[in-house]
Parts: sequence; C-alpha cells; structure tokens
Amino acid sequence: MAQTEEIGGLYGLLEAIEALPFAEAIRTSIWWFPVVETIHVLAIVFVLGSIAHVDLRLIGAISRERPITHVAAEMLPWTWAGFVVAVISGTALFAAQAVRYVDTIYFDMKMIIMIIAGINMFYFEFVTKKTAVHWDRDARPPANVRFAGATSLILWLGVVTTGRIIGFV
Repeated sequence: MAQTEEIGGLYGLLEAIEALPFAEAIRTSIWWFPVVETIHVLAIVFVLGSIAHVDLRLIGAISRERPITHVAAEMLPWTWAGFVVAVISGTALFAAQAVRYVDTIYFDMKMIIMIIAGINMFYFEFVTKKTAVHWDRDARPPANVRFAGATSLILWLGVVTTGRIIGFV
C-alpha cells in the first residue's frame, strides 16, 4: 500500500510539474518545444565537443605537445556554459512531459550515465589530477589518466545516445 501511495505521490508531483504554465506552453505550442529542444541540442554540442577535446588529450590522441591542464583550462568554460544551458533547457523539456519521461527506461539510463560521468569527473579532478605535475606534459599520459579520458568520452556518448533515443520512444 505504501509503495502505491509513493508512486501516486510521484505521479501527482509530475502532473503538477506538467501543469506549470511554462511547461504547458512548451508542450502545447507548435514551436516552443522545437525551439527549446534545439537550444538543448546545441548546448549538448558544446558540452560534448569541449569534453571530447579534453578527453582526447587525456588519452594522448590530440594536442600531444600541449599540457593537459592548458587544454582543460581553455575548454572547461565552454563545457560549463554549455552544461548550464543544457540543464536549463533539459529541465524545461522534462517539465513539459515529466510523466512520459519518468516512464521511459532511456531517461533513467541517461540520468544514471550522467551521474556516473559526474563521479568520474570528480574522481579525476580531486584524485587523479593531484599528480598532474608528473604527467601534464606527457604526449602519452599514464594509464589511469587515459582510462579517465576514455571513460568520460564513452559515458558522454552514452548520455547523448540515450537522450536522442528518448525522443523516439
């Protein structure tokens, strides 16, 4: 009985989110949803492009003559700007169809993959990067650095893939 009430409470909350004026406008307008979705996709292009640049340097595939910290310092402002816009636009898209998204396994997968990507990033920033003085300028960084870059790239490709699938199911 309690689980049914929790589910009912969740769906009630999601329906309330969908009833918000901005969510209803996005859902019912012929042009708002495509505009917000386009902004979301463009923001993700910035996120994925900038992350890919850093990750490819981490694995030693590009910019091998440049310190990793320099590449990251140039790219991460683009990553964070794109991420903020992606979160805002993604939240708006979610609000417009919250019940549908929560009932989609690909939405759950996208959120889980994003959480794992965030954990990977925090681990890299607060553990792996502490030893950067030893490998920052290496054309081919150590295995753990390459692993972090490859893992990040794969995870963010997973986020994009599951995100695109959501629109088709």
